[in-house]
Amino acid sequence: MPPTKPSSTPPNNEPASANDPKVAKQTRSVLVRLATPPELEGTLFLGLYEATHAGPQTVGDLLNGEDPFIPLKTSGGVRLLNIDQIVCVRTPFEGEADELMTLGERHAVTLTLIDGTSLKGDIYIALPEGHRRPKDFFNHAPKFFPLFKDDQLFYINRRAITAAIV
Repeated sequence: MPPTKPSSTPPNNEPASANDPKVAKQTRSVLVRLATPPELEGTLFLGLYEATHAGPQTVGDLLNGEDPFIPLKTSGGVRLLNIDQIVCVRTPFEGEADELMTLGERHAVTLTLIDGTSLKGDIYIALPEGHRRPKDFFNHAPKFFPLFKDDQLFYINRRAITAAIV
């Protein structure tokens, strides 16, 4: 008889132990564009807390984190995505963005991405005086930076940009 998998539910309704691999998470609907098709629609799992700021983890926090692979729950099951192969991730602005993301000078840009598509939107540059050009932004942006378009927020992989019109 094959060994049985231990249940993630503690016996007798006891609280989960520190060794329990299940961690409370919130979810966020996203559309992920990879370096190779197709786009994937699904749900990311985000922490209830973030070490770098007050409040829950955001999609940007997850993408700019240390893990090279992240799980995406899709209608076909859970896929582990290689962060380096993600071109961009789209999610609704509401519930994700905060006022700190829009500090600085607004610049309209058109990005050409490695998959041949173009994406227009706004970036906000909050760098020291004398270093507020789009060139400075792209050279110093985190791995995934926010691009605002209508009521959507795109996290763009800086390495997936082939050109930018500013």
